[in-house]
Amino acid sequence: DRVIVTIAPDFNSALTRLLGGEADLIEQVPATSIADVAKDSALRILLSPGLDYNFIQLNLRHPKARARPHPVFADVAMRKALTAALDRSRIVRNAYDSLANVAVGPTVRAYPTTDTTLRQIPWSPAAARRTLDSLGWRDANGDGIRERNGIPLEFTLTVPGSSRPRVVMAVLAQEQLRQVGVKANIEQLDFTAFIDRETRRDFDAVFGGWRVEASPGGIRQTWGTQGSRAGSGTNYGSYENPVFDSLVDSALASTSLAVRRAYFTRAYQTIIDDAPAIWFAEPKRAMAIHRRIETRGLRPDSWWAGLAEWTIPPERRIERDRQTNPR
Repeated sequence: DRVIVTIAPDFNSALTRLLGGEADLIEQVPATSIADVAKDSALRILLSPGLDYNFIQLNLRHPKARARPHPVFADVAMRKALTAALDRSRIVRNAYDSLANVAVGPTVRAYPTTDTTLRQIPWSPAAARRTLDSLGWRDANGDGIRERNGIPLEFTLTVPGSSRPRVVMAVLAQEQLRQVGVKANIEQLDFTAFIDRETRRDFDAVFGGWRVEASPGGIRQTWGTQGSRAGSGTNYGSYENPVFDSLVDSALASTSLAVRRAYFTRAYQTIIDDAPAIWFAEPKRAMAIHRRIETRGLRPDSWWAGLAEWTIPPERRIERDRQTNPR
């Protein structure tokens, strides 16, 4: 008969209200708090497709001189080798357990236009080593780090310290890269400093993340040429490919879902093959809700859309459910 929305000053306060029986639902529970909720027999966790994905974005331009290509990441063969060096499935499982899928690219499974069978760059440390050898990066001095022309194969990976999963994944990726002779230095920043560094494009690589919109059209800004060149654009790694742009435009112009999906599949495959980023995790939405509440279908983009159809059976109602709505 009524819905009461309460505001808590921070997540810990909100979780305390839920576990204390003062609230019935929290729309998103971080992976670090799932265990606390699972211990409460009055609550249950509802998992649904999420609208977030995270990734290591490689800067294709020199961070200090943007007119020049990046000395390491401008080479697509290098980017593919770095991707091949990483066991993304194991890294994501370590960071999220079962609460995330490995990302299939710059999209999410909740979109009907996403093809989950997109061809990925397979994990193969041996193939990564062969490619790095062929590019002239070799460990000549035996210190475990490859060099070329006396310059070590080294870069800095900037990570938001507020995101525990991304910090965990960065550390695991650092170790796997070391095993193929690549040195990745992890730089943890508070969230404000991280965003500043990202928007100024002053980085080698960042462990970024996006929450997508209800429509996949936002990819023009995050990965398209217009997002790379516009001052307010959010394609911080400066990836540009006119074929990708054209396929996205064709997808968004189509009124047929089948045709739209086909164009997006080709667009996503193009960017995956270009490897301007290493796609990591697509976290699931984990909602905590009291067991007495019966929900109907939860939309990934707006879980509350079907709220009017939720019910609480009379025999399960508690005192606050029986209160009448003041008028």
